[in-house]
Amino acid sequence: MTCREADALLADYLDDLLPPLSRQRFARHLGACRWCRRNARTYADTVDLTRAAFDEPPPLGDADSHPLVAAIAH
Repeated sequence: MTCREADALLADYLDDLLPPLSRQRFARHLGACRWCRRNARTYADTVDLTRAAFDEPPPLGDADSHPLVAAIAH
């Protein structure tokens, strides 16, 4: 699997939508490719922070209580 192929499958991999063989090939590629591991981690973090942004807002004046607000503030 190439990095380009892995990038195209990233969202489905993280959402556990890939068929077993594709999932195995993707996981093998992640094990061998530092760039794709970093890309997958960054993408997953972005999705998590975006979802968290739509949760209940933090109390005013307590920016560090919400990960997205803390990430922007720092």
